[in-house]
Amino acid sequence: PGAMVRWWLAAWAGAWGSAVDAPGLTALAVRFSDCPVTLRPQFRASVYIYQAVLDFSMNSFAVDAAPKRTSKVVNSDELWRTKLIEPGTSARVDVHVRSTLGTEIEATYSIIVARQNGTDNKLRALTVEDGSFTPTFNPRVEDYIVNLPASSDAAALQFTPMDTGQSIQIVSVGGTERISRRLEAQPQHRASAASFPISVGQSRTLKITVHPANEDPDPRHWRSYTLKISRAPCPPAAPLFAPDMGACSPTCNDGYFRDYGHSRCGRCAPLCLKCSRWSTCLVCEPSSWTKFRFITKSEGFCREVQVPWSYVIASSAAVIVTLATCCLFCCRAQPYGKRRIEISNTESDSDLDMQ
Repeated sequence: PGAMVRWWLAAWAGAWGSAVDAPGLTALAVRFSDCPVTLRPQFRASVYIYQAVLDFSMNSFAVDAAPKRTSKVVNSDELWRTKLIEPGTSARVDVHVRSTLGTEIEATYSIIVARQNGTDNKLRALTVEDGSFTPTFNPRVEDYIVNLPASSDAAALQFTPMDTGQSIQIVSVGGTERISRRLEAQPQHRASAASFPISVGQSRTLKITVHPANEDPDPRHWRSYTLKISRAPCPPAAPLFAPDMGACSPTCNDGYFRDYGHSRCGRCAPLCLKCSRWSTCLVCEPSSWTKFRFITKSEGFCREVQVPWSYVIASSAAVIVTLATCCLFCCRAQPYGKRRIEISNTESDSDLDMQ
């Protein structure tokens, strides 16, 4: 048993020593200028072959590699130098790493870098928040049915382009409403978002058109995804959707009114606390004398009384100036009045003495 234990310890120590002595990297990245490019698979020191796909707008790349403390990159100058690449082509870059512990052990990491040709018209991913897709999304499948629960007040889309140079146009049709938006894709492999309202128990169709990065004007080279989105109705026991609660409810809270036509609680008009409909307010917000805010109700709406503060301030200033002027005049006139009285009294005394 003792010999067996010593053998296992020796084997483990040898393996550990080999792992420590083995050359390797702690980081590996591909970039276009200062923009990072997605590396697949994600970097791990024990994985030696990778792929990176440049967008059509990226005409060059460089590789950054950080070695372990006991390793060095042999061809670092070649890696950091910017390399030009044509659309639709690929290039291979090898990173040679050698141990600095005096051994001749060397490891090679390889990256196949390809640049898109700008004709891709597909989405990488497409989702609707809380929505169930039928069928499951596939970049090559264009027609889908999406079901939303009654608690979802809007169709919140998230989509990821295949190429950041793509532009996406979304046309939404629901009832008589038509909404059109044109969105530019975000940095590489980052999802973009768009939201479209949808009423309780109603449907809306979204048409998502992807224009390729090379700006090809021919519609035959575009791709359109069609989403038929349906929102479930509220149950009979709670027929109204309450936006403030995000759920179906049998009644509405203060600040909302029962809109059975749209199966939801509609928000009262501004400054209104309780209403029977949007244009009929029952209780307005209270006025505040301390804040000089005055609310009045007129023709079913609550309105804030606009106090002409500039006129009030100007009038007050005029009154203050007038009073100050009067006070100053009176204060200056008072000594002369007293003196005249004293002189008059003196004259009277003299007259009495003379008599």
